[in-house]
Amino acid sequence: MTTSLRLPEPGMSPGQPARWQRVGGLVRVRGRGGEQRGGLVLLALWLVGLHLGGVARVAAAPATLAVDELRCEYQREPLGIDTLRPRLSWTLIARARAQRQTAYRVLVASSLEALHDDQADLWDSGEVNSDETAQVEYGGPPLRSWLRCFWKVRVWDQNGRRSAWSRPGEWTMGLLQPRDWAGRWIGASRPLREYPKPGEDE
Repeated sequence: MTTSLRLPEPGMSPGQPARWQRVGGLVRVRGRGGEQRGGLVLLALWLVGLHLGGVARVAAAPATLAVDELRCEYQREPLGIDTLRPRLSWTLIARARAQRQTAYRVLVASSLEALHDDQADLWDSGEVNSDETAQVEYGGPPLRSWLRCFWKVRVWDQNGRRSAWSRPGEWTMGLLQPRDWAGRWIGASRPLREYPKPGEDE
């Protein structure tokens, strides 16, 4: 419903007390002296209401960006990452023209369940004001060998509207320390010169 403000009418006596009257969708402020102050108050409240309504509409509007194609070290769900601080990347899908990312947030967890609950036990970047979508360096505590890392991203568009979380991504750390290598070398049981030459019987 559109709200209008009707200004005081001429011909009102100076001593007449101000009174307010609502007629349908109109608000009439009557009286001398008080009618102008009352009119300004109502006008201010009306303008504030319009402003708050506009803010609410922007906040409730759907985001114009979505996050897709999560990559770690330029690979999808890689295995055996030996970079101590892996670099993360993603692409954007725009639902409107001339849109851009103005901020992002990355969550990294050690289990898929924790990630679904937004429990970033490895790293929570917080909201970072940046348009970067590539080579975002992992900023959490040191990662151990064989650790599986699950992550997701959300972004903000140029109007401050927040996207939904991306689908989860994953990477697995490789062997980072020499002590993690526990295999045995494969070799001959005796020197090669002790073996018969081709064509000779042993």
